[in-house]
Amino acid sequence: ELDINAFEKDKKLQTQALSQMVYTDGSRIDDHIPEELYNKAVSVMEELDIYMSIFDRYCPAFWSSMIESVQYEKMGLHINLGIDHHLLDRAYENQKEILEVESAELQYQMMAGFSDELQALLLEETVDMYENPETTKSELDELMDIWAAGDEKEFSKYLASEDQDMTAEEKQLYEEYIKAMFVDRNLSMADYAETSLKSGKEVFICVGAAHIVGEGAVAELLKQRGYKVECITG
Repeated sequence: ELDINAFEKDKKLQTQALSQMVYTDGSRIDDHIPEELYNKAVSVMEELDIYMSIFDRYCPAFWSSMIESVQYEKMGLHINLGIDHHLLDRAYENQKEILEVESAELQYQMMAGFSDELQALLLEETVDMYENPETTKSELDELMDIWAAGDEKEFSKYLASEDQDMTAEEKQLYEEYIKAMFVDRNLSMADYAETSLKSGKEVFICVGAAHIVGEGAVAELLKQRGYKVECITG
């Protein structure tokens, strides 16, 4: 999706991206989420030894991202072992041209653009994940097993079940999340893939699996445009 290797080394790019998550109207995170949730999130970040008072100027999406990244590291899920890092490392080793489907600034802007209610819901879920590490690890292991098996049907079923325990209000907020995180971006990714195909260049594109599999995902969009799409699992 983007060159995270270059992003991690470029402080200017990081600053530009993170600036999207800072409140510029003088407000603080506790002006945007319930007090109880704020206090719980502060406690979690203090337990993880990552809380700083300056973070109060950042939106809940930033807090969710911080807590998740540290928690995943503690579970042994290291970002440098991700498939995107692996493919980028190989591309650099073989002196391939690195192209970006999106920018980090766009991704941060998208998350900061979620409504206060949605950001509060996502932060609540992140805090709950931290408080229930065994359940979180079990669910992640299940998802990784499905991904590693290349089982499209099971992967689609897993994604479709994510909102089954939500209230009607939460499901409505989840629809906002799905539209921004997947529907809108899937269209952009399909456009990028089609432009690449028409360019005549041989291009290898890697995006998150949830952008590829399921209704409205990139594979389906390209099929609708007349392209042959095949899942290779061997």
